[in-house]
Amino acid sequence: MRPSENEPLTGITAVNPSVGGPADEVAQFPGVPFWVWIIGFIALTTALNIRGIKTAERANDLLMAFQVLVIGIFVVLSLRHVLDVGGAGALTSTAPFANHATTLAGISAGAAIAA
Repeated sequence: MRPSENEPLTGITAVNPSVGGPADEVAQFPGVPFWVWIIGFIALTTALNIRGIKTAERANDLLMAFQVLVIGIFVVLSLRHVLDVGGAGALTSTAPFANHATTLAGISAGAAIAA
């Protein structure tokens, strides 16, 4: 079951004709059956996809750990502020967000960094 030169390209060769596919390998190695090349290309593609998924999973774990760290720092600093300022008054105060030193440029810069 070897493809002829008249058959259309399929799979990866249809996307990028410079990349060889099973048909090219059969031409180079006629002693190896076509189905062996198909299974080989499927296995290679699957292995590369699995590796990519595992890499993405590790990156997501690292980002999630960093987010938990930032949340922890925020909670600690918030509790410290409440305890230093004097309790419930610190919970309703807008002083950390808007005071005499606050400028529109500073708020805009903070919003741009947060986004």
